[in-house]
Amino acid sequence: VGGLIGEANYAKTGMMDKNYCMRKLVDNSVANKYYMFKIPGFRAYASYEILATTDDGRMLWCVFTFSPYNGNPIKPALIKNKEFYGAIKFFRKEGDNNSNYFQLYTGSNATSLFIRCVTANFDVNAVESSDEPAESLIEIPMS
Repeated sequence: VGGLIGEANYAKTGMMDKNYCMRKLVDNSVANKYYMFKIPGFRAYASYEILATTDDGRMLWCVFTFSPYNGNPIKPALIKNKEFYGAIKFFRKEGDNNSNYFQLYTGSNATSLFIRCVTANFDVNAVESSDEPAESLIEIPMS
């Protein structure tokens, strides 16, 4: 493309900023599916925005604030759920205050997941799929 996109480097110059992450979750065999994700590593006082949208316009939007301290390591809040036919839950692991887990349930077979850090300069390109079962984690209730 003649240099229009820019150099693909860690800072993603010319591409999506490192403070953003986008995933297309597609499973043509089943519409009702759970996805577990992990945002690993130490982050001090950061807020994240998560937006899940389906191809037909349904949406789930929430934010969570993270602190690595034992008292309140994570505070999630649901902003809007527009006919999403799904849910999002947040978790932490006993003894690990540096990682955040969230589980997305979607009733659609095609969902776009968009995550961005709205404070500080932390990247979210480290969002990983996780095989951790929800039963082994501590659920953090929504406010």
